[in-house]
Amino acid sequence: MRKLLLISLALLLAPFSFCAAEGEIIRFPAKPEKGFYWPYFIYLPKNIDKAQKQTIVITPANTGKSTNDDAQMEEWIKREIEKNYSVYSVPDGLGAPMLMPAFPRRKSEVVPHDFDRDTLLAGGSLKRIDLQLLSMFEDARAELKKLKVETNKKFFMAGYSSAGAFVERFVLMHPKRVLSAVSGGNVGLPTLPVKEYDGLPLIYAVGIFDLQKITGIKFNLSAYKKVPQYIYEGAEDYNDPFPYSDIYGEAEKGIIKDALGADIRDRWAKAQEIINGLDANIQLHTYPDIGHRPVNSDAVKFLKANASGKGLSKIVPADTTIAQSIKDMAAVVEIEDIVFGSSNLIGESVKPYIDATDIVIILGKEQSAFFEKEREMLQTFRQKRKCPFDINTGDKTLFSTKECRGHFSIEDGRIAFHINISAEDFNNIKKSVKYTLKPRTAAFKIKENIYLIKG
Repeated sequence: MRKLLLISLALLLAPFSFCAAEGEIIRFPAKPEKGFYWPYFIYLPKNIDKAQKQTIVITPANTGKSTNDDAQMEEWIKREIEKNYSVYSVPDGLGAPMLMPAFPRRKSEVVPHDFDRDTLLAGGSLKRIDLQLLSMFEDARAELKKLKVETNKKFFMAGYSSAGAFVERFVLMHPKRVLSAVSGGNVGLPTLPVKEYDGLPLIYAVGIFDLQKITGIKFNLSAYKKVPQYIYEGAEDYNDPFPYSDIYGEAEKGIIKDALGADIRDRWAKAQEIINGLDANIQLHTYPDIGHRPVNSDAVKFLKANASGKGLSKIVPADTTIAQSIKDMAAVVEIEDIVFGSSNLIGESVKPYIDATDIVIILGKEQSAFFEKEREMLQTFRQKRKCPFDINTGDKTLFSTKECRGHFSIEDGRIAFHINISAEDFNNIKKSVKYTLKPRTAAFKIKENIYLIKG
């Protein structure tokens, strides 16, 4: 199962940030009699004006982690609201209440957090989570009214990465309920509002070819075109969902490859061409020089500009261009230490996001200070280089690593990457033996006499 799963509202793909939301978080329980089988959270920003009628912003949950313990999942979701600036900055910026559903993300191939095909076909308590979310919304309106907050009948939607995919797919099914929406980070694969492309049927979640068959919903193109949407990507975003089975099944992958291509940039270019051809109220944008991270200032700007739901009011996107001199300075990462995720260097605030078996590579203080100022370069560097290393004992390669799960600051302020490895690989590492981490690319340099040692 893919662990680095389109996480952008999740902390794992952005620099860890532990400032806290200042508003109030309220949990509401599941109410099967009202049509929803899972709890939801309401976040009330400190700056909300209760004298004004408010538009609720729905942000799908995206923890980026799976668990079969539903109570733990709720804690993770609550933590996302409370601690993740990428989540609470949108309702704070709007001064509006936010609803976040607490759908589970169990250790299976069903990923409700991005509303994929398996989820749409699921039964039991996960049956039609889109309808469950609509029921949550109506319940939230009633609960907010008790708190003296009057709300509009339509809602905003905002999400990034898996949550962005959820938003895009929800708007396709229920365009008349959405006032305006912002989504990003689906990495060249927004679910397309067309049945076929180049003679190939685009089944859900690639397109809408069989949407009516599996949901009973007839796609309403006219209503869809009226919804103001802002859909964006980072030009340096390499967090590709295409290879992973918990995102797309084999049938969907075959269609994506044949119709849109396996290359991220080709897919995004074709997706833009298709969407622009609809003449819909959709603004598409590619941010230069950024990787897999949300641009929430523009999300707030767009939702505010399109609060009337009448036509499309385009925004001027933020300039994310990075100077070439800074890019040159970030060309190589120099590694000063290598430890496991169980190390005492990993602070308590970070440990919930780091596996004890992760390999953690730590940068020197000078380079850490540079990257602290140029966080976007670190993010882009990490995604583009993928952290490919050989783990060697003597002249023998024990195993190789591929992708970084994220970066963060350790207790002494230095910046670190963490790389997930399999339990089998971890078990093959013997205690007290010195292992070397050998870069498979010139983008990394390691200080001499630095070893990976299992205690």
